Amino acid sequence: RSTLHRRAAQSAWGSSWGPRVFYRISTATIYHRDVAFEVMDQVAKVFALVGSHSASDPELDETYETYETMVFCLHEILANAAFHGNLGLSSAKRGEFFDISQKISERLAVPFYARRAVDILVHTQASALQLHVQDQGTWITPVPPLDPNQATFGRGVAMVRQACDHLTIRKDRSLVSMTFDGVLA
Repeated sequence: RSTLHRRAAQSAWGSSWGPRVFYRISTATIYHRDVAFEVMDQVAKVFALVGSHSASDPELDETYETYETMVFCLHEILANAAFHGNLGLSSAKRGEFFDISQKISERLAVPFYARRAVDILVHTQASALQLHVQDQGTWITPVPPLDPNQATFGRGVAMVRQACDHLTIRKDRSLVSMTFDGVLA
């Protein structure tokens, strides 16, 4: 199993930021690997994130929870970028789990969808870490679940909004930005 490769950050993402890393990942890769963990593992090493060093024994460091939260948030946003953005599947097309799995498999079998890229840019600003995720799809307006208490889908962005310090969604660019304050050593 190969690791993800960091690429030089593109200047279009901004030049006034601190150190940054850039990843371009195919939709198929997102569905076949734990990309969020792999990216955050590399990011933790590059940026010396508080709490990430104690992965072998999380109880030794209370801030490990912040690292896990960042992995969760990135995973959720990557899932949305792949499912809604690059595969073009909307909330209105959701059904039983098997139906969703079948629809994903059908789309991933088409090279046009499988090869679409998701870009991840990670950079620092003071003691904050910012994660930006951009897909190659078009924005699909979310359909809220009929009963939020029984929903198995449609809660991810709300959970990410609560978990990170700041969340911005740019519908015109299919871009989601998350900020986590105070996570740099």
